[in-house]
Amino acid sequence: MLYEFLKEKAYPNYTTPQALSRMSAKEFENVITFLIQFFEPNFKLGGGTRMEDAVLEQLRRLGYPYPLHKSMLMGIGSQPHKALAIITWLADFAKYLDSVNPLDDFFTAEDSPIGTPGPRLAGGSGTVGLLLKHCLQRQDDDSSFDEDAFLDNLVLEAVGPIQPVEEIEKKLAEQHQEVQRLAALVEAQEMRKKELQQSKLKIQCFEKYFEEMAAHFKARRVDVEKNEKKLATLVEDARSLQRHIASNTAAAAKVADQLGRMEKELQGCIQQDQDLCEQYTFKVEDLERDLQLKQELIAKHKSYWAEQTADTRKNAHDLDKEYADICKATSDLRQKLTTDPEIKAAQESEKREIMDTIKEMHDSFVDAIEENMRLRKQ
Repeated sequence: MLYEFLKEKAYPNYTTPQALSRMSAKEFENVITFLIQFFEPNFKLGGGTRMEDAVLEQLRRLGYPYPLHKSMLMGIGSQPHKALAIITWLADFAKYLDSVNPLDDFFTAEDSPIGTPGPRLAGGSGTVGLLLKHCLQRQDDDSSFDEDAFLDNLVLEAVGPIQPVEEIEKKLAEQHQEVQRLAALVEAQEMRKKELQQSKLKIQCFEKYFEEMAAHFKARRVDVEKNEKKLATLVEDARSLQRHIASNTAAAAKVADQLGRMEKELQGCIQQDQDLCEQYTFKVEDLERDLQLKQELIAKHKSYWAEQTADTRKNAHDLDKEYADICKATSDLRQKLTTDPEIKAAQESEKREIMDTIKEMHDSFVDAIEENMRLRKQ
């Protein structure tokens, strides 16, 4: 519309609709100068007067209906919407003044009778024409004319019949109720909006909580998997330990059986040693001498049997005597070994040492058996 108006009125500068929607400060000065010249043909910018002051004065004189400030006009290039509003208002005002001539409503054409409404009121209410006719035809001496009634009819014709106050109050009450209803709806809408906002906040909190719980469950799942692996390892270790315990139990039973047999054998050895110790009391030298005598006796026997075999009995009596002497010497030696106190004391000491050694071996075997039984109970 603005572009068409400028084009119709032969705007001297080149412009486009896009340039008008985003006009610069220079374009604004050119367009507003062109439009103000419709009302003030001699208007020009410059001549020592600032653009802001000159435009502000003209707009106020023309009755611009919106607030104006000099600071707004100083930065008009950075506010294209405000510049476009001012330019559009001036263009509309110029088109209105160009299409309306107030004198046409008061003066009729040359061939029309006096009091006929002008061309702009011919098809309208004719209020202005009636008022003009009344003023032209009124007689000063006509005292019967009711001017108040005439004016009432004139107003009634102009604005139409007035509704009764009761109907207006009724409509006003209905409108007030409607306003209250709409206000209640607005308030309910605001409450719903607040509830929706609170619900959104709660949903965000729940989403955050669910995310944290998901992370927590994921961490716990990882821990459970680790614990399951550890549990499987412990179960395998327990089974291995059970197998080891079973093996140790069997080995302990076998060792206990062997220890029992060894203990019995040891008891037999101890008993045999005791019997030997009780039966024989000797020294090493005596044993060697006894062995030597026995060897000599065996040699004599061999010699004796050799001589007997060779049918030589010449020395048989001597051999028998020597054999008797050897037997007597052996008997004397045994008697001496049995009755000599020193030899007997040495034999008793050696016997005690043997018995102590046997007892220590027995105690060690018993301790080993008890330790094995304790391990089996564990």
